Amino acid sequence: TNATVSDMSGNPVEEVQHSQSMQSAIFVADTTPPVLTGCVLDLNLGELDLVFSEAMSLSSFSFLLNRIQIQPVQSLSVERAWALHSTAMADVGIVESTSLRVGNSAGVVTVSIVSADVNALKANPDLATTPNNTFIATSIGFAADKNDNPLLPIAQSNAFQCDHVRPDTLSPALLKFDLDMNHSNLHLLFSEPINSSTLDVSGLTLHLHANASSSGQNQHTLAGGFELTSHTLPDRFGSTTLILALQVYDVNRLKTIGIGRVTSSTHLAIASFTVSDMAEINITPIHSETPITVTALIVDDLAPTIVSITLDLSQRLLTVHTDESISVASV
Repeated sequence: TNATVSDMSGNPVEEVQHSQSMQSAIFVADTTPPVLTGCVLDLNLGELDLVFSEAMSLSSFSFLLNRIQIQPVQSLSVERAWALHSTAMADVGIVESTSLRVGNSAGVVTVSIVSADVNALKANPDLATTPNNTFIATSIGFAADKNDNPLLPIAQSNAFQCDHVRPDTLSPALLKFDLDMNHSNLHLLFSEPINSSTLDVSGLTLHLHANASSSGQNQHTLAGGFELTSHTLPDRFGSTTLILALQVYDVNRLKTIGIGRVTSSTHLAIASFTVSDMAEINITPIHSETPITVTALIVDDLAPTIVSITLDLSQRLLTVHTDESISVASV
């Protein structure tokens, strides 16, 4: 329009109508590759906000293996990084995404990280807990700007440090449990990695009934047990699964009560002090009034074994010791 600019005498520029638009005499295309200028990781929301030097094309993002990773140090050797590229994510986190959205300002893209990858990040106590152990590396082909200029890759040997990490503040939850009465194993599945070293089995109570009518005679709080390793990660890492080997006393007590015979008579309550996650947050309790029902149950179908026999003729007493509780009515 003629209000765009004026000459030194104040004369407005001659207006150029849309119907008479002029072609540019010189056009210099955008060939400058975008760069990553900032990032924020939110472990509660499972989101990674990536800030770029310019607006990006969402359709260009590719989350194939090795396109982007989160590593605990700024410089990580290629050999070491590749050796650890697994679902275990021992030292690096390969981020996969199911959705993207444009952030609040141009150049900001929010990555929604799949829950499996969020849990993998939470499981590693040395990764993605603060900006000091949260570095981003990308490979060629990860993303491009609106003019198809590819993002400059960020080498694993000189990774980009995240500006901020919003830590996990959510309580873990017990999602389900399975019980194997043949092998005396209790399987626990949690919503996020938990720290098994914090486990206190006295917070686990099995119930015969799924309602508040359960009394002391119809329930049993575990007296002991130990964890069976269910993964190949180092001990300091968390896991969403715990397998407990139950003590003989506990198993026999369950059999005596009738817990573990059928699904409808096998329920579990968990106290908040039972276990905590990797951020030291206690588990969400499941109260005895509303215990959850077993998902998979393997009932005891093994014949009891006689361990020893004692005969006392003076007392006319024959004592038979078995490896598990037996029904007195069956004698």
